[in-house]
Amino acid sequence: MENPSFTLDELVKHLHNQAVSLMAANRYVDQRLLYPHTVRKLARSYLQYAVRQDFVHSKDSHTWAPKISNLTIKVAPGDVGYRQARLAYAWNELQEMLSVNSPNADSIPVMQ
Repeated sequence: MENPSFTLDELVKHLHNQAVSLMAANRYVDQRLLYPHTVRKLARSYLQYAVRQDFVHSKDSHTWAPKISNLTIKVAPGDVGYRQARLAYAWNELQEMLSVNSPNADSIPVMQ
């Protein structure tokens, strides 16, 4: 089975929508991700980085596909695994961040 491919436009749309959704859920979001033109610049730069790091490959001048690998990180005690597996580390961090509920006004303790 071939890896799914994506375009820069699709990546920009997804990143922007995710940022807006997280902001609506009272999550911290890099303000640059709330503006599509800025997201495009960031996404283009990230794709260049991802190609250099061998995370994605270019299918043609407008389409990329991820190089999917094992996202399990085996590290020594006290190590975080960032140096060995940057993409897996980032993926695991994202999953952890998305699993944490943002506090609502009723759950924040008030000191009196």
